[in-house]
Amino acid sequence: MEEGNNEKVLQVGSQLGEAEKEELITFLQSNKDVFAWSAEEVPGISPDVMVPN
Repeated sequence: MEEGNNEKVLQVGSQLGEAEKEELITFLQSNKDVFAWSAEEVPGISPDVMVPN
């Protein structure tokens, strides 16, 4: 999501067309502030709920 920041990484499906891929990437980058990247960013919610087992 941010150049040089290896902690905020998303994978985009390889079967998307180039136009859809670019549109999705643009959307995600412009809305990156709504994502919680760590359990510390969402106090009051148990990490057990957020982390897959």
